[in-house]
Amino acid sequence: VGPQREFQGKRIFIVGSGTSLDDLDLSLLDGQCVWALNASAALFADRPGLFWFFRDTRTISQVLPRLKHWRQIRVVTTVRGLSDLESSTAKSRRAYVYDEKGVVHLRTVAEDAIQLAIRAGAKDVVLVGVDCSAPPGRPYAAALDWKPCAWYDRKDPVPESKACASMLKALRELAPSLGAFPVYSTSASCDAFPFMEYSCAVPGRVAPAV
Repeated sequence: VGPQREFQGKRIFIVGSGTSLDDLDLSLLDGQCVWALNASAALFADRPGLFWFFRDTRTISQVLPRLKHWRQIRVVTTVRGLSDLESSTAKSRRAYVYDEKGVVHLRTVAEDAIQLAIRAGAKDVVLVGVDCSAPPGRPYAAALDWKPCAWYDRKDPVPESKACASMLKALRELAPSLGAFPVYSTSASCDAFPFMEYSCAVPGRVAPAV
């Protein structure tokens, strides 16, 4: 992914799957540029033109059946990811493909997304639901509870997840390499970047109480 006109000068919302999403009104993101990571794409199933960002190809079989407008969805993924997606659907779609070896990736696909947003020409990035903590037994937002979790054993809940800690560590290590590029997080548990209230993230919009 290099400079792209549709991203240049825009704020990109990178949406994860964390439990902080339970307290947010995602309809505020209607009309915004959203890159939905992995299963979070299912939260925007009614939204044509979604950017579905994934690296782990296991997400294809889990999420694709839940995307109502999947033929119109734009994809940001690796060469392998696009190949596996095309094999599973036998359809072509608009895609931005990146070399997974060309990005710093220690633990989370959010690392990839931030770096690619910079290359695409974004003005800044706001992380939404990219949590670096998981309440005991709840690795994902309630609406995504159907998703299998490879990094958390729901049958053996722990107060602090080592996987979450490693995600935070990876983002903290990435942050200095971004220079002056602004990245914000609406999740207090992701302190690798400055905190931004979700209600302030979309200019001119006011978040209703939920």
